Amino acid sequence: MSWTESKFKDIIYVLLLTILLIFTIEVLMLGVFSLTKSKYFTSLDEYRFGTNSCYNNSRLDSGKVTKIAIFGGSSAAGYGSPISFTKLMCDSNFTNKRLFIRNYSENGAKFSDFQADIAKKVLDQYDVIVIYSGHNEYLVQFDKRESYTILPNGIKTNNPKLRRLIIERRIKEAHNPSVLKSIINNSRIYYFLLRLINRYTAQTEEISKHDNIVFPKMFYYNNEFMSDIEIKDMTDSYKKNIVEISAMLRDDQKLIISTVLSNDLFPPVADVYLDNKINDYNEIARLSYSMLANGEYGGLEKMVEKLPISAHRYYIDGVLCLSKTVKYEGYFSQKCLSKLKMARESDALKVRIIPEINKFIRQFKHKNVIVIDPVKDFLSKIVDLNEYRSNFIDFQHPSQLGHALIAENILNEVLLFDQNSRHYSKEFCGISWHENGKLQYSELQYNECVNNYENNINWLNNIVKYQPTTYQYNYYKTKAEEELKKLKFLYNSTNRVH
Repeated sequence: MSWTESKFKDIIYVLLLTILLIFTIEVLMLGVFSLTKSKYFTSLDEYRFGTNSCYNNSRLDSGKVTKIAIFGGSSAAGYGSPISFTKLMCDSNFTNKRLFIRNYSENGAKFSDFQADIAKKVLDQYDVIVIYSGHNEYLVQFDKRESYTILPNGIKTNNPKLRRLIIERRIKEAHNPSVLKSIINNSRIYYFLLRLINRYTAQTEEISKHDNIVFPKMFYYNNEFMSDIEIKDMTDSYKKNIVEISAMLRDDQKLIISTVLSNDLFPPVADVYLDNKINDYNEIARLSYSMLANGEYGGLEKMVEKLPISAHRYYIDGVLCLSKTVKYEGYFSQKCLSKLKMARESDALKVRIIPEINKFIRQFKHKNVIVIDPVKDFLSKIVDLNEYRSNFIDFQHPSQLGHALIAENILNEVLLFDQNSRHYSKEFCGISWHENGKLQYSELQYNECVNNYENNINWLNNIVKYQPTTYQYNYYKTKAEEELKKLKFLYNSTNRVH
């Protein structure tokens, strides 16, 4: 055997051993992920899609499988909630039909120029298309810009040119993914190493710009974050895509468009006032929110009258209005809610859905389109502030109860489902707690619930760093911490039934 042949064999052995090692680690990570659902052992595609797909093989119906595709952002993906509306739709307690559901939604995904383009490419593969989207449309405008966008308190968006390239690649992959890319996106080792690199990079950037925050924490800013032209383009793009997708439907297909829930009990993210009195107004707003947090409503009405008639003024007026009523019913309460809605509409940074988009959805008509309105359903059912809050986990993401409401609205239109399912949805973390003190659940379900609570807490911790007030943020953070503590206590103190 020549020296060259010997070296070649050595290289082959090394390559085979390397492949075997990688395969072994992948299998071990898959095993750990299956047992724990830990985010540290997930793949890139699992992170993007969450519950990527599900199949409900209902025993009540031996007919054909109804194929459903869901499009949207983090709310549609079920971010931070123990149970998403996708999971509820897959549960046999909710429907007597056999369903296959593929959820294309992604955290932070915009509808226009991303999710809508994927929908157009895969439309013909499904019987029912569901669109629950609208919170991330401001990103459409940021991605059209040629440079970074600096948001309130120094947050900087991703490079728009790079982001456009990544999104174009994602749209192409969704329709016709290459074998190599599919392997990479499903590799747990790859995503584990990618997170390590990103974390190191983020820490380095944070250190380098530690003393260079562009905006301090303020209630009012003396610059605009989005122009009126951009806001109009944002809504027009959304409408245009809905019209185009509707026109592509076959006669045997249905498109379900949903209004999007938004928590109007949260303060505006940013307000704009182009005047030299801005410092005075920031101080008045700071004192006003401090009084709100402490429940000191007495002198607040006179104080808030000193603020400009814009987002923060509308918001504080709305909260004061609600403080005087017990129930969300009748003319007075609707007046309160309209003030809070105006605050969201006037918010200088449109991270929550613009009311104009929900209005468009309600009025849209097409022979193959079903419009559902969980927002209207929600507002008609709530009886007090606590029930209002319980449908959310923060300023826009639905809670387990909010997801149940969305699932009911979808299934009411296209399928038969058990009306008692809402009771099921209210059970703690989707786990059945029996009177004998025993649980009926899987360990995987418990770990998934823990991960979702932890994600919610981490999200609130990160976002509150950039807010001038912790009003309402602390409420949801405390609630998530208490529910997580309760879940762990029950898990450790009760007998488990497998």
